[in-house]
Amino acid sequence: MRLQIPAAIAAACCTLWLSMLAAAVPSPAGEEARTPPELTTSPRPTRDLEQGFADPPAEARPRVYWWWLNSCVTREAITRDLEELAAKGIGGVLLFDAGGPAGPVPAGPAFLSNEWRALFRHAVREAGRLGLEVSVNLCSGWDAGGPWISPDLGCRRVVWSTAVLTGPRKCSEQLPLPAGVAAEHFVDVAAAALPLPVRDGGVAAKPEVAASSSQARYPVSEVIDDQEETFWVSDGWKPGDGPRPGHPEWIRCDFPEPVEASFLAVLPRKGYGPRGGEVQILEDGGSFKTIAEFSFPDTGSVQTIRFPKVRSACFRLLITSAYSFGSAESPWNVQVSEVSF
Repeated sequence: MRLQIPAAIAAACCTLWLSMLAAAVPSPAGEEARTPPELTTSPRPTRDLEQGFADPPAEARPRVYWWWLNSCVTREAITRDLEELAAKGIGGVLLFDAGGPAGPVPAGPAFLSNEWRALFRHAVREAGRLGLEVSVNLCSGWDAGGPWISPDLGCRRVVWSTAVLTGPRKCSEQLPLPAGVAAEHFVDVAAAALPLPVRDGGVAAKPEVAASSSQARYPVSEVIDDQEETFWVSDGWKPGDGPRPGHPEWIRCDFPEPVEASFLAVLPRKGYGPRGGEVQILEDGGSFKTIAEFSFPDTGSVQTIRFPKVRSACFRLLITSAYSFGSAESPWNVQVSEVSF
């Protein structure tokens, strides 16, 4: 098992208290420098528990996040927000400027620009007038970080790769790198050995796989070879040949004996993988029953389709739409690297 550091490195939010920040935000040229009003100090907690519960002292009041989405704020909105927060018994705010994926929000002034700092000073003064404490995140964005965060301090995610071995025996082989992981961006965490379902004689059981169609160079057997670089491609050579409602493509997995499963993991090939479809099992009467539906993004990463635990010897991945060159319009075919249960 490995830990990967993503390219966009994140870091914990750091805050700076108002008393330290006032001197760190100079007025832009042309704006009159003014001394912010003194903040009101919180009284000592009351000795009367009942009175303190009914009217909590300032230091016991809750603090809240105060999002400036895409820096889209005005002086009037700042004053209104802070007055409403103070009126509701809030004791302070953590100002978090959030840019990038903030959604369909108009963009305001750039973070730490002169215009942004003028708005921030206004917020500080208004908070002081209302007796609110203010802290602020030291950078903008949803993943709060920057080039000052070294890789060893960044957020990480768990990734993995697999290999099928026949034992018992000692093993010294090195596991392959997980797909999309650079060699310098991971550390080993653990290796786990798990038994696979077995046929009589102790041979690890894999399903027999079949497909609705295949290209000769990319047979469906590639989806269970434990090699993420290989892949199956359905037959199709021009726009519109790919899977569509009324003309799906499918991968069928037949086990030598019924197995219990609660999810199906699919590794699509980025740009050409399945977009939507169903997971089905074969019933005794010979018809297929749908147990889950799926819709995949075009990420090229493992997608997991979960369903209530079911026991069956035959599972089918039915694909009704796919991507071609990253677009869902008129796919040429569909391509899958791996499937597993």
